[in-house]
Order: sequence, then structure tokens, then C-alpha cells
Amino acid sequence: MRNRSLHMMPASRLTLAAASDDAAQLAERHETLAGEALAEISRTPATTPQGLQAKARIVPAVIKNAAGSPDEREEDFFLSFSADVKAVLQPIIDNEWREALPRSSFPEGN
Repeated sequence: MRNRSLHMMPASRLTLAAASDDAAQLAERHETLAGEALAEISRTPATTPQGLQAKARIVPAVIKNAAGSPDEREEDFFLSFSADVKAVLQPIIDNEWREALPRSSFPEGN
């Protein structure tokens, strides 16, 4: 239908149609690049508090983009973030737990 009407459209409407097509292509390209970036972020482990904070700062954007039904890349990001939080915090938790135990709980020399 679009082809039939293009030659009959006034120039201003033709420009709008072309602009709409361009906008759609740009939006699609943006979505592709954003997905690729999110996949790369998911593959990159956050091993420091700064790295965790960097990933945490994009969580709201990923949630908003998912709009209630995350795609595979978004799910991978959340699983990656969760694993990173656990990996960074587990040694801290273990150390605090160990320090909270009475000294008599440890064999001599530890």
C-alpha cells in the first residue's frame, strides 16, 4: 500500500514517510547496539565494589526496558549481576562470620 501512495503523496507527506522509515531504522539499530552492549556487560564480571556499583546503576534502565517481560539478554544480565554480588560479598560475609566466632572455636595457630 505504501508504494501505491508514495507517488501520489504531496512532497511534505513523502518527507514525513521517509523520516518515519529513517526513524524506525535508527530505533532498530539503537536496540541492536543496546542489546549487544548489555550482553557484553553480562559477560564481564564485576569483581570490585566499583564494578558492582557500575552494574547496579544500569539495573533500573534494564528493568524499564524489559517492561515486565525480560528477553534472554536481560535475564542473562540479572543472573550475571546476581552472581557478581554473591562473589564479591561472600568473602566479606565469611570473614565477618569467622570474626564473630569465639576464638576457642579455631584450632591453635589459626
